[in-house]
Amino acid sequence: MRRFPGRHKENGGQIAPNLSEDMEKGGRASEELAAIVGESPRNIKRYVRLTYLIPELRAVVDSKRLKVVPAVELSYLEEKNQKLVFSAVFNNTDKKSLNIEQARQIRAKADTGFPLSEAIISAIANDGDDKSTILKLTGKIKSLLPKEVKLDDEQTELYIIRCILAYQENEAQEAQSSKEGEA
Repeated sequence: MRRFPGRHKENGGQIAPNLSEDMEKGGRASEELAAIVGESPRNIKRYVRLTYLIPELRAVVDSKRLKVVPAVELSYLEEKNQKLVFSAVFNNTDKKSLNIEQARQIRAKADTGFPLSEAIISAIANDGDDKSTILKLTGKIKSLLPKEVKLDDEQTELYIIRCILAYQENEAQEAQSSKEGEA
């Protein structure tokens, strides 16, 4: 018996379905569901991907503080990194949301091994809106910073954000260790 390279039409794909046959039978599940509920198949896949978010971030999406597409980008982060994003962006700041570019920036930097706290700081600081700053620096806050380090306003803001993120990370670790100690 002689074999020919490639897949035969009736054996369309070992992993992916033979689309022409599947379309005759009614299509893929996301396409069928999309037709029933009036959404696009891509949106159905996005909603399914949201199940990979931690509950806190899902609640933020449900409350419409975070849009679906940026949330999908965050869903690719590990659970501990999602918790860090939640605590840094949605838990303790006035920042209402992340846009798609910020979420992609955080995900890309996390995928390359870049420290996530630095990626979050970079994404928040570079949101392109110079009129509204994350923190209004006062003389009292600046007086608490190390005197030997000379920082301009932007560097000072990044320094404060790093300190807050480090504090939140430390608090989360202490809470986790106390839970483990009780068990």
